[in-house]
Amino acid sequence: MDEVLDPTEFLIDEAEMSPKKFKGYYLGKRIPLSLLKRAMGLPGKAFAVYIAIWVRYSIQKTREVQLERKFFEGSNVAPTAITRGISALVDAWLIEERSRRPGATPILYLRTLEEVKQCEEALAEF
Repeated sequence: MDEVLDPTEFLIDEAEMSPKKFKGYYLGKRIPLSLLKRAMGLPGKAFAVYIAIWVRYSIQKTREVQLERKFFEGSNVAPTAITRGISALVDAWLIEERSRRPGATPILYLRTLEEVKQCEEALAEF
């Protein structure tokens, strides 16, 4: 239990870090920190859903993204948690629902920082 770890065991050879070794999807786009902070403060898995939407945005190169359930395979995020996360993100004005029906892939619009601020200003005027 009180085993001493040798730090040299954790060194990574630069050849192992070459981009050719990595496969899969990456964020790819810069996410404004203020938007990330908003998503971090939301309940449940909303932050995980928000990150997934940004990854889809990087892949599709359009702010209108389709968030397929299979994209979450292996993440241990339940379909109900995805649905609740989407609702929390909509309520926080971080995304907009373009199409969302039971059993269908939701189509969401990823808002920019300026668009989020405009939504807040419009609400403040009420």
